[in-house]
Amino acid sequence: MTLRNKILLVSVLFAVMLGASACTKNPPPKEPTTTEATAQPLSLSLFVTSEYMVLGAWGGFMPNVYFRIAKQIKLGEEWPFEFWAIQKESEEDPGRTIWAVYANDSAYLDSNKNFLAHPGEGSLGDTPPEALRKPAGDEAANYTIRPLLAHDVMAKDLSAIHSRMKDVPDVGQITLVLDTMFTENNMKALRPLAQAIKGAGYPHITLKYFEGGDAVLREVRSVNEIKDALITPPDSLLQKFYDILGIEIPKN
Repeated sequence: MTLRNKILLVSVLFAVMLGASACTKNPPPKEPTTTEATAQPLSLSLFVTSEYMVLGAWGGFMPNVYFRIAKQIKLGEEWPFEFWAIQKESEEDPGRTIWAVYANDSAYLDSNKNFLAHPGEGSLGDTPPEALRKPAGDEAANYTIRPLLAHDVMAKDLSAIHSRMKDVPDVGQITLVLDTMFTENNMKALRPLAQAIKGAGYPHITLKYFEGGDAVLREVRSVNEIKDALITPPDSLLQKFYDILGIEIPKN
């Protein structure tokens, strides 16, 4: 069963099926004409707060992808915790964990490029749903059911945007904007996200910080309202952060 929410993103040129149900007040970014879409920079940003990830483009925000921070469920992994995508019905809703089919370590996509996923059972969705079934066939032994990771949702959406917006002048560029809660001590948990962004076609990742977290973003209607407030990490830490994330500092 695929997720129920189909969210129209920035333009009819790249309507993307989100992999997680998202509760948001963000209006969709202004839809440009076809000519404008290929002439103006996309100015793609990915914000990571303590509660959700959200993409911004053409000055506006897309729907939030909420997550729950959970301990790593696979023994022997080097990442201390994971970001499990959750379904929320309102801002106050604590949300239910979304479970998905994985093929080895990759989220499974059906022929329509949709996740096979469903909210879990119980008040927080901590129990795998009975309604979710692994695909049948020769590869069935390689399939597992586990919580859907927020960075896999981001990777799917970013790949779709990249494939549909190849003619924008800043294709392959993105700004990763982190809440100041992410420091040298816990930055390593974001490495899977950074690698997913890179793998989706964005090798040029600019790292920024913003202060205020969720409370600030809830009051912001456009990326342009806060772009001047974004902070570049100090030179003494910048290279270290990029090394931790396994990516390279973009060249001017």
